[in-house]
Amino acid sequence: MRYKLDETRKTGRRTRTSHAQVVDELGKAIVAGTYPVGSILPGDTELAQRFKVSRTVLRETMKTLAAKGMVVAKARVGTRVTEKNLWNMFDSEIIARALRQRCDGRVSAAALRYSARLRTLRRRSRRRASEC
Repeated sequence: MRYKLDETRKTGRRTRTSHAQVVDELGKAIVAGTYPVGSILPGDTELAQRFKVSRTVLRETMKTLAAKGMVVAKARVGTRVTEKNLWNMFDSEIIARALRQRCDGRVSAAALRYSARLRTLRRRSRRRASEC
């Protein structure tokens, strides 16, 4: 933990956890259509080797993606990509990925401001919920 704090001070930016990196990569792949709607994601073993992370990190990643509505896990079947209408379109990360995909990587300043505003509102609502 100390190393990460020192690294943040040196570089001026936060380091990302392996969980955040895997969520980002899989989220991008799902939005881009690498894993189309209805397809089953690769198994834990394959994903663990690909991302060089533990199965624990993968389980947390799948929980995060499921909370966003992007995937649904079924025992003995696998993790399936859900229909886009089931995705949580109020999630700022999904909005940002979708906008980047539509713009072929070129995101307008207005779209980025909108995404940042949603993040701010989400933080405020979390604070208010914790105060109650």
